Amino acid sequence: MAEALTDVETDMQQRGYGLSSEGLTLEVAERLQLGVATLDDFQVLEALVKALRPIAREAVRATREDHGGQFALLLL
Repeated sequence: MAEALTDVETDMQQRGYGLSSEGLTLEVAERLQLGVATLDDFQVLEALVKALRPIAREAVRATREDHGGQFALLLL
């Protein structure tokens, strides 16, 4: 779940988009191929997404810092 959430966060940041917790929850459900059939299902998944989102954001930030210079274009 954390990996799927980190992937979604990365994709959204690369595209310059932001997602509400509801949108992020649906994206994560789609990536994990989870059926969200009831409001209770959605609320449980959303609670997990909200709990893990700070961890996913930190992972994206740390990766960006670690690889920040990797994509620099040197013009001579």
